[in-house]
Amino acid sequence: GQTVTVTVTAIETGGVEVKFGDDTAPVTSFIRKSDLSRDRNEQRTERFSVGDRVDAMITAVDKATRRISVSIKALEMK
Repeated sequence: GQTVTVTVTAIETGGVEVKFGDDTAPVTSFIRKSDLSRDRNEQRTERFSVGDRVDAMITAVDKATRRISVSIKALEMK
C-alpha cells in the first residue's frame, strides 16, 4: 500500500517496465496495461515515454520470486 515514484525504463505492448528506489539498488517492476489507469481510455502505453516519472502504489510483494507489483490504477482508486 506504499506510494512510490517510479521511472519508466521500457514500453512494451502489455504494459510498461519501471524502476524505483535508490541508484545503488534499484527495484525493477512491470505495470500491466490494465493497471495503468482506472479509466479504460487511459490504459494506453503510448501515454508514457522512457524516463517519465509517475506515482504508483505497491500492490504485492512476492518474496519467493523477488518481484514487487505496482499499480497506477490502485493509487487512483485509493
